[in-house]
Amino acid sequence: MEVKKGRNDVEGLPQSYLEERMKCYREEGDWQAVVDILGLLIYGIILFPHLEDYVDLAAIDVFLAVRYKNENPVPAILADTYYTLHYCLDNLRCYIHILYLWMIAHCCPGKCKIGCPIEDYKWGCIKTMIGQEWIHHLMEVSEGTIRWYPKWNERETFIASCRKSPNVPLMGTQGCSNYNPILTLRQNGYLIMTPPTKRLTTPLLYEGDQSVDQEAMEPRQIERNGLPFERIQQDGKTGSMPETPDPPIVRELEKMLKNVETKRKVLKRKLINAIALQGETQEVIKE
Repeated sequence: MEVKKGRNDVEGLPQSYLEERMKCYREEGDWQAVVDILGLLIYGIILFPHLEDYVDLAAIDVFLAVRYKNENPVPAILADTYYTLHYCLDNLRCYIHILYLWMIAHCCPGKCKIGCPIEDYKWGCIKTMIGQEWIHHLMEVSEGTIRWYPKWNERETFIASCRKSPNVPLMGTQGCSNYNPILTLRQNGYLIMTPPTKRLTTPLLYEGDQSVDQEAMEPRQIERNGLPFERIQQDGKTGSMPETPDPPIVRELEKMLKNVETKRKVLKRKLINAIALQGETQEVIKE
């Protein structure tokens, strides 16, 4: 691909070149190629933007994986979203508005079941407060007044761990960050029985120009973050990461699930017996 070039040390294709190729294919009547190039532009300019008017190689890889391997692009979009939040937080910029929406959604929630935090904020009727009023308002916040999870996100099941590892790496087109499923217990309405350990709250952030494969991650960092990777020992043998015990809430939920399953089997057996008895009774009545 001769047009592929480096722009700020980033390989990819310029938007102008792709638009020219799409115009040529449209004149030739090759609509499948037109659709593919249009999809590539959407991935590179809208879903995974990196440079202005430029589709980088990472966005091209995601598009090809979706187009020819039927991969799901949502994990990559989610990973880029989390990475952007981590990056903005570390650089102390561009995250004040998101933090404000998060605080309003938890401390001053609206009464409507709206799936968008911005719409929830619009319907929340939050009055303008100065600094002292905010301090007084936050001092009055208690466990009962905080909405730990949005009403539209009510669910019975969620991912609580990745095997025995507390953290999950999210690898996107811009970099890699870690995500901790156990900390979502409270966000889904469940109590966290014990305070999070340092291992659960240790951040992991790799920028896009850094390698995020297993060999690039130091064994100490993998173990510190509790990532689900096998650790490569010095003797060349691979050993699995030390297992971390499940938190009490997980064991309690597993026990409740087993009890519910046992009750379901008992009720099913009683239902089968009742149906059989009803059939025998109807036959006796007919005779």
